[in-house]
Amino acid sequence: MNSSTKCQLCGNLNDGSSCTPKTVIGKNEYNRIPYGIEAVLAKVKDETDKQSHCHDCNVHFNGFHHFPCEVEICPRCSGQFISCGCGVV
Repeated sequence: MNSSTKCQLCGNLNDGSSCTPKTVIGKNEYNRIPYGIEAVLAKVKDETDKQSHCHDCNVHFNGFHHFPCEVEICPRCSGQFISCGCGVV
């Protein structure tokens, strides 16, 4: 994402604000995974806990990623949300 890319879920620009906390995949609603929690879920130590903003969508720590963000984890399958195939409705 770049600073002029609009989020496909909330329509906001890449300005650091948080996106919507829920997404619909198929006919089911899922709670989205906030920025900074990815490393905890993957049980790995990485740099996200040291960064105040996501490097791709610029969301603040503990905020919800903007779509399409390469860092976001799919709440359904735990894959990379932009490429897992679950789809966003």
